[in-house]
Amino acid sequence: MDLARAVPYQRELWPSSLPAGRNDHELTALQILAGDMPLPITINGLKRRDINAAKNGLIRFLKEVPLEELARWTLNVPRDPEFDEDDDGVMLKSETDRKVYLHYRPDLKTLLQEHRSIEITDWQCKWFKSCNRIRTACMNYLYEFARQMDIQQPGYDFEARARENATQHVVRVLNYVPREGIIAKPHTDRCAITFHLAESASGLCAYRGFERVPCATPPTPGALCFTGQQLERITHGAIPAVYHEVEDNTPDKPRWAIVFFGKMRPK
Repeated sequence: MDLARAVPYQRELWPSSLPAGRNDHELTALQILAGDMPLPITINGLKRRDINAAKNGLIRFLKEVPLEELARWTLNVPRDPEFDEDDDGVMLKSETDRKVYLHYRPDLKTLLQEHRSIEITDWQCKWFKSCNRIRTACMNYLYEFARQMDIQQPGYDFEARARENATQHVVRVLNYVPREGIIAKPHTDRCAITFHLAESASGLCAYRGFERVPCATPPTPGALCFTGQQLERITHGAIPAVYHEVEDNTPDKPRWAIVFFGKMRPK
């Protein structure tokens, strides 16, 4: 892994008053094109109550569903093997970075009912609805700044790619098993854009060359935005993927986080 390829970290939050003639989507597009990553954004429509409901839903799920039953909630839906893991539902990862997470897309309820014969309870339906509202808010923001990227840098069809992959955009709700130290090793995401929406405590770090820089996620409706492998591929390396990792600074209690992965499949 060549960490020297990592995108420079934007140390300063942009000012609360945007430059004249600039809206937040346009500014996001300009900063992404300039490689200023990760960058803070404000996602209109993203609600704290939905963030809490998504987080609390996974916590309740882990209390009520026995560990031996988790496999029934894991689906392997063929999507895009080069840029997308074939995992939907609730997954337990126990190899190195032990964690449980939900991958939510709108077809999840139907997939669980049809392929696993799972009866979704009322509270689980409400859990999924909160995840869907988070996903919708993030998708709307993604489409708007992708359109601005097309204006600033035509020829890449950023918005069209994002809309073509509408069914692939995913919300991930994570719950890490408490463990002091690094709980997600340095990596880049397979998607085009990642929105780091919320976390129980700071711990996300980005790399600027070999410099490791802690990142603080802004309060909702704020988020951190950084680029992934798909954008790097689409732009032939002009917009590199951001290397990042996660450290558990609160090993005395479970760590949770909520992330949105936006897709723009390279053609």
